[in-house]
Amino acid sequence: MNFTETVTDRMICHCLQVKESQVADSVAIYGAGTVKDVVRTCGAGGGCNSCHAKIRQLIEAHGVTDATS
Repeated sequence: MNFTETVTDRMICHCLQVKESQVADSVAIYGAGTVKDVVRTCGAGGGCNSCHAKIRQLIEAHGVTDATS
């Protein structure tokens, strides 16, 4: 299951150059349910942390409800 074609593919994490499709794939394929999970699976959010709110929104949009970490 690959969400690359269904998202806008905007840059989510500018520090580490991670796009929205990569975060969506981390949630859908690897089951990332928290920001920490996303950092581990694709790296997004591992820099300055300013993208954490966007990452939480993507986690919630893809059906995972616990996006607090």
